[in-house]
Amino acid sequence: MPEQTKSAGPAEPAQSAEPTARRALTAARLRGLAPGTLTSHQVAQWLASGESELPDPAEQLLRMLVRSSRLSAAGAARFTDPERAAGLLDGDIDSASAVRAAWRLNEAVAASAPHRSVHRLRTDLLIGHLADQWCVPPGDRRALAGAAGDRGFVDVAEAVEAARAFYLHASDRVDV
Repeated sequence: MPEQTKSAGPAEPAQSAEPTARRALTAARLRGLAPGTLTSHQVAQWLASGESELPDPAEQLLRMLVRSSRLSAAGAARFTDPERAAGLLDGDIDSASAVRAAWRLNEAVAASAPHRSVHRLRTDLLIGHLADQWCVPPGDRRALAGAAGDRGFVDVAEAVEAARAFYLHASDRVDV
């Protein structure tokens, strides 16, 4: 399995997960990957320790496919057309207000003292926060990597950097 699989572009969301899984397994088989043919190296690289014991080889392969895929969002109509992108967001969550609130808090913290900045947050603190949000043990590197990959991040470090700007707002542990 390649380190990363590049996609020509994001596909439209499927109506249900089953047809998507079936299409993914068919596409993998056409490229020489099939359940039960995974090497121990591939399993170790892409699956967390508990996942490598999953009884269904198809589920293992699907998780590996999700984690090895990278979709380019640049210019993709699915992400840039408001009507098509609307289905990707939870309408019950006011994302724009949450982002503005996080940035305002970060600015207030930074203005309170020269040494206070989200850029100075400890990585282990951010990893712990992500582990808590993802319901994985903070010390399980493979589980963290799998959870990051499931969410479209290349690795845990990329997820940590994405979370950095929102940690103070999410933690409610800030005094300004």
